[in-house]
Amino acid sequence: MPGYLIHLSIAQNYINSNAIKDEQSFIRGTIIPDLLKKQGIDSHFGSSKSPDFNMFFKQYPNQNDFEKGYFIHLITDYFFYKNIVRDWSKDIYKDYNILSSYLINKYKITIPKELWEVVKFDVGTLKVLSISGVDNFIQAISSKPISYYYKLFLNL
Repeated sequence: MPGYLIHLSIAQNYINSNAIKDEQSFIRGTIIPDLLKKQGIDSHFGSSKSPDFNMFFKQYPNQNDFEKGYFIHLITDYFFYKNIVRDWSKDIYKDYNILSSYLINKYKITIPKELWEVVKFDVGTLKVLSISGVDNFIQAISSKPISYYYKLFLNL
């Protein structure tokens, strides 16, 4: 799964270019699936690599800002595995830590309190990810309106 800061970068970038009424709820929606997964709760509607979007919409039909954030989280996971990380390596966790300062500064992220002890910082050379690849991914996901993803995954 993408690191918390990749999810938060996408959320912040999405908020900057789309009308989100309750920004804090939207941001919370983008991190809650991984917080719940960490507690052993199935929060990704199947596999992170291939969530069941129809099941998600049956459980969350209203699509308030929290649910939109949750949906963006699932979309991010899906495309991250499909386009960025095809072969898993535990080195990705160190890459997340190396990218932390960069992502916080570039996307002007405020780290939610529940992530203060989870987000780590490190220095070194990226082994799995690249800065340009992560930036391009963040831009690609956050630049499309959520209606685009509804149509893509639900044939609405």
